[in-house]
Amino acid sequence: MDVLKAQLQGNKQELLVNIVKVEAVITFALVICSFVVAATANAGFNCVLTAFLNVAFVGGSYYVLKNSKAPIAVRS
Repeated sequence: MDVLKAQLQGNKQELLVNIVKVEAVITFALVICSFVVAATANAGFNCVLTAFLNVAFVGGSYYVLKNSKAPIAVRS
């Protein structure tokens, strides 16, 4: 619990990057599951498309957070 409090009181940008890293792990599992479901007639394409869009969102989020020069405003 102390580690979580220290993370919340510390650098907010690093906290957001860590949250995006956790989301990337979950997105990886979604991509694997979408490839399994891809053969299904009605849901296959939609599932794979959703997985790829989620990968693009996580990648874009990580890129913006790592390359932003101005501090990101997060109020606590």
